[in-house]
Amino acid sequence: MQTRETGVHRGRINLFQRAPRWIQRLPGVERLRRLGQPGSDGRYVLHSQVSVNRNNLGLKLGTHSPSEQIDLLKDDVLLGYWGYLVLAKRLTEKHSRAAFIKADVRTSGTQQSFHCKEIVYCERPSIDRFVDLVKSRKIVLEFTMSEKENGRLRYHRYPWRLTREDHLSDLFSLRVKLR
Repeated sequence: MQTRETGVHRGRINLFQRAPRWIQRLPGVERLRRLGQPGSDGRYVLHSQVSVNRNNLGLKLGTHSPSEQIDLLKDDVLLGYWGYLVLAKRLTEKHSRAAFIKADVRTSGTQQSFHCKEIVYCERPSIDRFVDLVKSRKIVLEFTMSEKENGRLRYHRYPWRLTREDHLSDLFSLRVKLR
Protein backbone atom coordinates (compact mmCIF):
# COMPACT_ATOMS: atom_id res chain seq x y z
CA MET A 1 0.00 0.00 0.00
CA GLN A 2 1.39 3.39 -0.99
CA THR A 3 1.37 6.26 1.48
CA ARG A 4 1.22 9.80 0.23
CA GLU A 5 1.83 13.03 2.13
CA THR A 6 -0.69 15.71 1.30
CA GLY A 7 -1.73 18.73 3.23
CA VAL A 8 0.27 21.30 1.34
CA HIS A 9 -1.52 24.28 2.77
CA ARG A 10 -2.17 27.07 0.32
CA GLY A 11 -2.95 29.44 3.17
CA ARG A 12 -6.52 30.27 2.14
CA ILE A 13 -9.13 30.06 4.85
CA ASN A 14 -12.84 29.76 4.13
CA LEU A 15 -14.67 32.32 6.24
CA PHE A 16 -18.29 31.84 5.19
CA GLN A 17 -20.53 31.54 2.17
CA ARG A 18 -23.01 34.18 1.14
CA ALA A 19 -24.66 34.88 -2.21
CA PRO A 20 -25.00 38.47 -3.32
CA ARG A 21 -28.31 40.19 -3.68
CA TRP A 22 -28.56 39.95 -7.44
CA ILE A 23 -29.76 42.98 -9.42
CA GLN A 24 -31.24 40.74 -12.11
CA ARG A 25 -32.97 37.52 -11.12
CA LEU A 26 -31.74 34.72 -13.35
CA PRO A 27 -31.68 30.93 -13.11
CA GLY A 28 -28.27 29.78 -11.87
CA VAL A 29 -27.32 28.09 -15.15
CA GLU A 30 -28.10 31.28 -17.08
CA ARG A 31 -25.96 33.29 -14.65
CA LEU A 32 -23.13 30.77 -15.13
CA ARG A 33 -23.37 31.10 -18.91
CA ARG A 34 -23.21 34.91 -18.69
CA LEU A 35 -20.25 35.00 -16.28
CA GLY A 36 -18.34 31.82 -17.08
CA GLN A 37 -16.69 30.30 -20.11
CA PRO A 38 -17.28 27.08 -22.03
CA GLY A 39 -14.88 24.31 -21.08
CA SER A 40 -13.27 21.82 -23.45
CA ASP A 41 -16.41 19.65 -23.21
CA GLY A 42 -18.70 22.57 -24.12
CA ARG A 43 -20.17 22.87 -20.62
CA TYR A 44 -19.75 26.17 -18.84
CA VAL A 45 -17.42 26.66 -15.88
CA LEU A 46 -16.65 29.56 -13.59
CA HIS A 47 -13.76 29.00 -11.21
CA SER A 48 -12.60 32.50 -10.53
CA GLN A 49 -11.24 34.56 -7.68
CA VAL A 50 -12.76 38.03 -7.42
CA SER A 51 -11.09 40.95 -5.65
CA VAL A 52 -11.08 44.73 -5.97
CA ASN A 53 -8.87 44.32 -9.06
CA ARG A 54 -10.61 43.34 -12.29
CA ASN A 55 -9.89 39.70 -13.17
CA ASN A 56 -9.58 38.08 -16.60
CA LEU A 57 -13.38 37.77 -16.83
CA GLY A 58 -13.98 41.45 -16.06
CA LEU A 59 -15.26 40.67 -12.55
CA LYS A 60 -14.32 42.76 -9.55
CA LEU A 61 -15.53 43.88 -6.14
CA GLY A 62 -16.30 47.52 -5.47
CA THR A 63 -15.91 48.90 -1.95
CA HIS A 64 -15.90 52.62 -2.65
CA SER A 65 -19.66 52.86 -2.33
CA PRO A 66 -20.94 55.15 0.44
CA SER A 67 -24.02 52.93 0.73
CA GLU A 68 -22.28 50.43 3.05
CA GLN A 69 -22.18 47.57 0.60
CA ILE A 70 -19.67 45.57 -1.39
CA ASP A 71 -20.58 45.57 -5.08
CA LEU A 72 -20.03 42.75 -7.57
CA LEU A 73 -19.26 44.24 -10.97
CA LYS A 74 -18.60 42.89 -14.43
CA ASP A 75 -16.99 45.42 -16.74
CA ASP A 76 -18.17 48.13 -14.32
CA VAL A 77 -21.82 47.01 -14.55
CA LEU A 78 -23.40 46.23 -11.16
CA LEU A 79 -24.48 42.57 -10.98
CA GLY A 80 -25.20 42.32 -7.28
CA TYR A 81 -24.09 43.42 -3.84
CA TRP A 82 -23.71 42.45 -0.19
CA GLY A 83 -24.82 44.92 2.46
CA TYR A 84 -22.39 45.39 5.34
CA LEU A 85 -25.09 44.41 7.85
CA VAL A 86 -25.73 41.12 6.01
CA LEU A 87 -22.00 40.34 5.86
CA ALA A 88 -21.50 41.30 9.52
CA LYS A 89 -24.35 39.02 10.59
CA ARG A 90 -22.97 36.08 8.59
CA LEU A 91 -19.43 36.70 9.85
CA THR A 92 -20.51 36.68 13.51
CA GLU A 93 -22.82 33.68 12.98
CA LYS A 94 -19.92 31.71 11.64
CA HIS A 95 -16.96 33.10 13.58
CA SER A 96 -17.91 34.99 16.75
CA ARG A 97 -15.53 32.47 18.35
CA ALA A 98 -13.54 30.08 16.21
CA ALA A 99 -10.56 27.76 16.30
CA PHE A 100 -8.44 27.39 13.18
CA ILE A 101 -6.40 24.20 12.98
CA LYS A 102 -3.41 23.59 10.75
CA ALA A 103 -2.63 19.92 10.23
CA ASP A 104 -0.50 17.68 8.09
CA VAL A 105 -2.56 15.13 6.19
CA ARG A 106 -1.32 11.68 5.34
CA THR A 107 -3.25 9.53 2.85
CA SER A 108 -2.81 5.78 2.67
CA GLY A 109 -5.21 4.09 0.29
CA THR A 110 -8.65 5.31 1.30
CA GLN A 111 -7.59 6.26 4.84
CA GLN A 112 -6.46 9.70 5.95
CA SER A 113 -4.69 10.63 9.13
CA PHE A 114 -4.07 14.10 10.50
CA HIS A 115 -1.28 15.48 12.64
CA CYS A 116 -2.19 18.75 14.33
CA LYS A 117 0.51 21.36 13.85
CA GLU A 118 -1.13 24.52 15.14
CA ILE A 119 -4.35 25.72 16.79
CA VAL A 120 -5.34 29.38 16.77
CA TYR A 121 -8.34 30.61 18.77
CA CYS A 122 -10.02 33.80 17.54
CA GLU A 123 -12.86 36.03 18.79
CA ARG A 124 -14.68 39.23 17.85
CA PRO A 125 -14.47 39.62 14.08
CA SER A 126 -15.16 43.10 12.77
CA ILE A 127 -17.06 44.09 9.60
CA ASP A 128 -14.87 47.20 9.34
CA ARG A 129 -11.78 44.99 9.38
CA PHE A 130 -13.47 42.62 6.91
CA VAL A 131 -14.08 45.49 4.46
CA ASP A 132 -10.51 46.75 4.90
CA LEU A 133 -9.24 43.25 4.10
CA VAL A 134 -11.42 43.14 0.98
CA LYS A 135 -10.02 46.53 -0.07
CA SER A 136 -6.47 45.25 0.38
CA ARG A 137 -7.23 41.96 -1.48
CA LYS A 138 -6.65 39.88 1.63
CA ILE A 139 -10.25 38.65 1.53
CA VAL A 140 -11.65 37.53 -1.83
CA LEU A 141 -14.83 36.02 -3.21
CA GLU A 142 -14.50 32.82 -5.19
CA PHE A 143 -16.86 31.58 -7.83
CA THR A 144 -16.85 27.79 -7.97
CA MET A 145 -19.56 26.92 -10.46
CA SER A 146 -19.86 24.43 -13.29
CA GLU A 147 -22.50 22.95 -15.53
CA LYS A 148 -23.23 19.24 -15.10
CA GLU A 149 -23.84 16.85 -18.00
CA ASN A 150 -27.60 17.14 -17.43
CA GLY A 151 -27.41 20.94 -17.80
CA ARG A 152 -27.93 21.63 -14.11
CA LEU A 153 -25.72 23.80 -11.97
CA ARG A 154 -23.05 22.62 -9.54
CA TYR A 155 -21.76 25.32 -7.21
CA HIS A 156 -20.33 25.85 -3.74
CA ARG A 157 -22.32 28.82 -2.48
CA TYR A 158 -20.08 31.85 -3.11
CA PRO A 159 -17.31 31.43 -0.51
CA TRP A 160 -15.53 34.43 0.99
CA ARG A 161 -11.94 33.47 1.73
CA LEU A 162 -9.03 34.92 3.61
CA THR A 163 -6.07 34.66 1.22
CA ARG A 164 -3.49 33.83 3.90
CA GLU A 165 -3.75 32.44 7.39
CA ASP A 166 -1.49 35.14 8.80
CA HIS A 167 -4.26 37.69 8.08
CA LEU A 168 -6.41 36.19 10.87
CA SER A 169 -5.04 38.78 13.28
CA ASP A 170 -6.25 41.52 10.91
CA LEU A 171 -9.84 40.24 11.06
CA PHE A 172 -10.27 39.33 14.72
CA SER A 173 -9.84 41.54 17.81
CA LEU A 174 -8.55 38.54 19.78
CA ARG A 175 -6.20 35.92 18.37
CA VAL A 176 -4.43 33.38 20.63
CA LYS A 177 -2.09 30.68 19.40
CA LEU A 178 -2.86 27.62 21.55
CA ARG A 179 -0.40 25.24 19.96
